Amino acid sequence: MAAWPTAEIALMGAEGAINIIYGNKLAKMPPAEAAQKRSQLEAAYRSEVTAEKAAALFGVDDIIDPRDTAPIVARVLEMTWQKEVQRPRRKHGIFPV
Repeated sequence: MAAWPTAEIALMGAEGAINIIYGNKLAKMPPAEAAQKRSQLEAAYRSEVTAEKAAALFGVDDIIDPRDTAPIVARVLEMTWQKEVQRPRRKHGIFPV
C-alpha cells in the first residue's frame, strides 16, 4: 500500500472526531474559548493521523510523491494483469431448490 505525504489515515476527519469525543465539553465553554480549544484539539488529532505514522503502524509500504501516482498504479496493474487466483475446489455445487 502506498500513501501520499498529505494522507490522513483515520476513521473520520478531525472535525467529526472532535465533535464526538469533546462535543459536550466544548458546548459548555464560552464560544471564543471553545473555538480556541477546538482548533488545538484538531491540530493534535491531525498530528496523530499523518502518513508517516500510518506507515509505521498500519502497513503503508511507501509514501509517494503524488506526481508518481500514475506510473506506480500502471506498474501494479501490469504486475497483477495476468495473475491467476488459486481457489479451493468446490466440494458441492449449488443445488436447485
